[in-house]
Amino acid sequence: MKRIAFTGRMILRKILISLMGAAAFLFGSCPIEICSGWGEYGPGPAPEYGAPIPYEYLSGTVIGNEKPIPGIYVSVYDKEESGSGSRDYAHTNDYGVYYLYPHGSGSYTVRFVDVDGPLNGEFHTKVVDWKPEDGLLHVVLEPKETTDEQPE
Repeated sequence: MKRIAFTGRMILRKILISLMGAAAFLFGSCPIEICSGWGEYGPGPAPEYGAPIPYEYLSGTVIGNEKPIPGIYVSVYDKEESGSGSRDYAHTNDYGVYYLYPHGSGSYTVRFVDVDGPLNGEFHTKVVDWKPEDGLLHVVLEPKETTDEQPE
């Protein structure tokens, strides 16, 4: 009796292992056109989730005193909707690089503001007009004049 039960379990185990191997072979090597949708005869691949990729993006480098400036606040405004607030904003990274994804009419005003105070030097605010066809926007900020004299 024990011999029959043991043999039955061994046969059942081999059948299950074979089925799992066949499933892994069939579904693991499935072409993307077949597995993700109906290909050319149906709706195609399933939609990806998340925010849609914007049509235009703005990036560049902020330089001052001939070196990149980290921590500069960069904001972009739609010129057509003046007064409606910032469309996107970012801070420059350690290499002075920023990335923005504006949405709007295609003509923007970009503001560069030194918000960290004397930490990375003090620089004047700069406002630049930008269009997507202009490409990368590299900006040189002018340093603020500092006086070494102590007030009496």
